[in-house]
Amino acid sequence: MTKRHTAGGRIPEEDVPPVNERFCEQQAALNFHYRCDSCLHHDPEKHLCSLGFPTAVFGDGPHRCRTEDGSLVFCKYFELA
Repeated sequence: MTKRHTAGGRIPEEDVPPVNERFCEQQAALNFHYRCDSCLHHDPEKHLCSLGFPTAVFGDGPHRCRTEDGSLVFCKYFELA
């Protein structure tokens, strides 16, 4: 039986690596901008979000859409600068 998940909900940890790998391929192919450094709310001088969100969660490290525990990484306030 196939497990169903709520859209945007946490996925099983064993599914994280292939999901992130597929996301990296799609991000590169589409030149997808979703990180803090491309966002209107990002202050590059202070390395802070004007809305007070932690930029390390969304903007650093390898491209990914899921954390190690399967949580979604995207910021819902992202606005392309």
